[in-house]
Amino acid sequence: MNRDSNTVVGLTTLMLLAMAVSTMTSHALGILANFLIDEFSITRAELGAVIAVSSAIGAVVAIPSGRVVDLIGAKRSLLVVFALSALSFFLYAVAGNMVVMYVASAIAAVPLSSANSATNKTIALHVARRRRGIVTGVKQSGVSLALFLSGVALPPVALRLGWRAALAIVGALTMLALLWTGFVVPSRSEDHRARTSGSGGVRLDPGLVALTLFAFLLGFANSSVAFLPLYAQEVLDLSPVLGGVAAGLAGFAAVVGRVVWARLADRSGEFEKNLQRQATAGVLAFGLILSAPYGIGAWQLAAGALLMGFTTSSWNSVGMLAVISRAGSSQAGRQSGVLMFGFMAGLGIGPPIQGWSVDLTGNYVVLWSMSMILALIGSLIMTAQVREEE
Repeated sequence: MNRDSNTVVGLTTLMLLAMAVSTMTSHALGILANFLIDEFSITRAELGAVIAVSSAIGAVVAIPSGRVVDLIGAKRSLLVVFALSALSFFLYAVAGNMVVMYVASAIAAVPLSSANSATNKTIALHVARRRRGIVTGVKQSGVSLALFLSGVALPPVALRLGWRAALAIVGALTMLALLWTGFVVPSRSEDHRARTSGSGGVRLDPGLVALTLFAFLLGFANSSVAFLPLYAQEVLDLSPVLGGVAAGLAGFAAVVGRVVWARLADRSGEFEKNLQRQATAGVLAFGLILSAPYGIGAWQLAAGALLMGFTTSSWNSVGMLAVISRAGSSQAGRQSGVLMFGFMAGLGIGPPIQGWSVDLTGNYVVLWSMSMILALIGSLIMTAQVREEE
């Protein structure tokens, strides 16, 4: 393996970690839901609100954070992502009341909203075009890897050492990634050239507007994964460990899905068509999860979780690749910020509404039905985009 290949492997691994830790906060709260509900005596809607704070604030800061990424460069942006992610994990771990939990979620909003911009900027600056498809797919799979590891590892650790210790361990590992950043990301000279050439505003073409609306719908729909462990435990009578595994299956499938879909989209250049396929298949995935108690139970839930992970949870790799391919290095951060605004808005609105629907009805029918409808609308939007471009 030559020096350039070693550099790309190091950068890709670091970006995968950045995507993982920046999104793991919300995953972890969903996986550890039972522990948190017992600890703080809160309802599902209140738990959803804590999870949603990161996404809601993230939506507000997504566009300006994209601009900041373009201004300060890839390396400094990645350092910020790791530093604030670690801080949020440590705050969760020591929280004595819900106020601290909300503060931690608010801090987590910055890395959550800027990680895509920072990593997309890194790709636009330091990765050759012929490698961008696979690199984008791998780094986007960090989000799903975080869900998988959270689901598989956090419940056993929490049962043995406590949920606070589990989150503190994640924070410590995030600090190691922060230190590694200084050795992996190339010098700032290329960042400087990109900053000086990218001083204009964001070019809001119709394609980006449609992608942002699609991101909102899929963000709302996929935020339901936070309730998957509770659903498995309360409706299918699975243990906390198996409930975590259910979410972990979605994460595992999305690790594979993000790489596969990115390769397909990169080779064909058909970003909207692949997004349409993902959303359409997602309707079936949510339907399988909804009907699991009336079908074959845990096995059907597992099938739905796997399909959801491979399809609707994998849209990000295609969407981000579309932005990188069309924006160029000077606009990669800002246009990624616009797309993340839509996604974060969906993630922010989703959990409180979903949790409230369960508290109100006493079941999860409305929750999973909403996800089905939103995925269907997303599919129709991308179908319209495909027809416009033909």
